[in-house]
Amino acid sequence: MKWLLLAFAIGTLATQANAVSEPEPLLVLAPYLPATSEQGPAGRDIEIFAAVMDRCEIDVHFHFYPFKRHLRNFTHEGLGDAVMTVPPDMDTPGFESTPYVYYQNGAAVLESTNIKPYHLRYLKGLRVVSFAGASQLLGIESHIESFASYSEFADQRIHSRMLFLNRVDVVLADGLIFAEINHRLRADRTYADKADLHQKVMFIPIFAPTPYRASFRKKEHRDAFNACFSELEAEGVVRAINVRHIEKYRDTVGYGYLGY
Repeated sequence: MKWLLLAFAIGTLATQANAVSEPEPLLVLAPYLPATSEQGPAGRDIEIFAAVMDRCEIDVHFHFYPFKRHLRNFTHEGLGDAVMTVPPDMDTPGFESTPYVYYQNGAAVLESTNIKPYHLRYLKGLRVVSFAGASQLLGIESHIESFASYSEFADQRIHSRMLFLNRVDVVLADGLIFAEINHRLRADRTYADKADLHQKVMFIPIFAPTPYRASFRKKEHRDAFNACFSELEAEGVVRAINVRHIEKYRDTVGYGYLGY
């Protein structure tokens, strides 16, 4: 009996030790962005991030917030162990990773308008709409006064509705996000009787791709992320994720999105 009790006690202690030694999942603050970062996780950006962490054998748990709020919560509220989708002009605490994903912003127009905005100077006299903070991120401040009008909205569904209703001439946005929003608007049919949502759209990537990185509270997590990302990139995994998502929206973004 004593041996049985001793064996039971040793087994219990071993189980408790294993339970204590198991690390908690890394809490990652993520933005909610259609087609790129959504619950699931699903989307090009978050799938690359998750694949890297999986290669590192680091469990993660994502908390989603509107874009920019995820950055404020990490930087000013001290939330999370890491934050993803950090733009190049943003300073965050902790340790920054190598860029792991690129976004391709450009100009979207209705093909029927015959507008060909191959450069910012071609937007002169046109009505332009873009996402919140675009004037700084895209570096278009010096061009804005040449536009007929310019506005920014955080809700990018507004951009597509304005374009299809002919209230703007040009939408400045990431091509994949814009294409996915259009797809959802067509499926929703709320605006089907107000505008022709199936009008052909042309996307022209007039901006250089924007690199985004992640920030980690701990250096060892950043170093592991960089090493695992390099492995996946060398193996073609990162490219495969990019191509799979871009192919889904080929009819909108053409062959200019990140050169794929």
